Amino acid sequence: MQKFLLVLFALLFSTYSKAQVSLPTEIANALKSAGIPQSNASFLIVDAQSGATLLSHQADKPMNPASVMKLVTTAAALDLLTPQFTWRTEFLTTTSAENGVLTSPLYIKASGDPKITWEDLERVFIRLREKGIHELRGGVVIDKSAFAVMPNDVAAFDRSPLRPYNVTPDAMLFNFKAAGFKIAPQLTDNSVRISPEPFPEGVALVANVKLTQGTCGDWKTKLNASFDDTPTQARVSFSGSYAASCGEREWFVSLLSHEAFFEGSVRWLWKRVGGAASMGSIRVGTIPASAQVLDAHVSLPLTAAVSDVNKFSNNVMARHLLLSVDRAQNSPPAQAPRGAKTIVAWLKKEGADPSDLVLENGSGLSRDERISANLLAALLRKTLTKPHANDFIASLPIAGVDGTLSQRFANSEAKASAWLKTGGLNDVRSLAGYLRRNDGRTLIYIGILNHPRAPQAFGVLEKAVEWAFLREIKS
Repeated sequence: MQKFLLVLFALLFSTYSKAQVSLPTEIANALKSAGIPQSNASFLIVDAQSGATLLSHQADKPMNPASVMKLVTTAAALDLLTPQFTWRTEFLTTTSAENGVLTSPLYIKASGDPKITWEDLERVFIRLREKGIHELRGGVVIDKSAFAVMPNDVAAFDRSPLRPYNVTPDAMLFNFKAAGFKIAPQLTDNSVRISPEPFPEGVALVANVKLTQGTCGDWKTKLNASFDDTPTQARVSFSGSYAASCGEREWFVSLLSHEAFFEGSVRWLWKRVGGAASMGSIRVGTIPASAQVLDAHVSLPLTAAVSDVNKFSNNVMARHLLLSVDRAQNSPPAQAPRGAKTIVAWLKKEGADPSDLVLENGSGLSRDERISANLLAALLRKTLTKPHANDFIASLPIAGVDGTLSQRFANSEAKASAWLKTGGLNDVRSLAGYLRRNDGRTLIYIGILNHPRAPQAFGVLEKAVEWAFLREIKS
């Protein structure tokens, strides 16, 4: 990775040299075959070191980039927060436990950590048990003042409230607000075991699945799953069949409200580590100044979160990064519009012109977000000069190797030589990042399609990547 880091001598946000006006024949033909007019496509390929432009097609046109917008959010977060930034979630109390009983609340100071899992909380609870606490008679109070209260209409985007990609931010985001159902064939007794983790109280599970032979196929449909979900209660049932050839699979579903999901998980986990089932109320509130820290969970560094965001296109984590940028730069509680303004100001300070940027939540899960290929390429080029350049590059999916590109570019020159972020919505397909050619040149690549046929046209973006790898470049 170290050899990938370039030292750039040109003015990084300068206007690129003029390139071929018309699209290369192979890219134009690919668009035509896909039924997408050239006016609905934007391409820009730039030599990262010299700034020379190999291809520019509507590069100044603001386009919806879908999840490629995460490149803006993660680059800004690495620069404004630093790669070593961590989130700290504290567990406090105002009294000591007597005979194992904590009569005052267990206070939780949430920080907006985007990746506290049930295993993390279980480890905290184990440590509390080791400190002699057996019963949380005073209940639990969660301080969520780090983030402003946000509308929680998870169905607003595409009417799919159960899909984890639609989860909204929350200062006490827990396990991505997703229950994971592990489905495993039991060959010893010819049955199917379905085990949920976490298993919040408030979620009822009914499973009566028949183990079958044959190909795996569309295993989710065959399970005949039903999810009856409300903010406070959920009933999940599986009543179909499951093929032994599927092996173990996991199905993640977003259930309940943030508050109910966390409350139910706390009660489940406390009993799981041997704590008393009796517990006081679990509620949102404030922490007294006299409270003392009992324990804390510290996240992995920001670089780990950035890698999750880019390699696996995690929407809620990206939104937490935007809010965390605002929280670090401004007085709490963090707010997405203010975070967007902070990033715009950062771009201006870096010498960019963000006048065509529309940044709503920083994840790309938006009908309104817009960016031009010119601005995105300038950002990608500037990032190569930063001390954290290698961290940023390493966070991107590697063509044919991992992340959202693990199944792409298998027989391509780009395999293991392209670091590219993917993006997709119902009418968007996008791809942007870095290409490392065999001749030692590093190219910045951006391709964006905005058209109803875009979901079937990812091959057009791949064709443009191939063109960039194979095109002869004169020194």
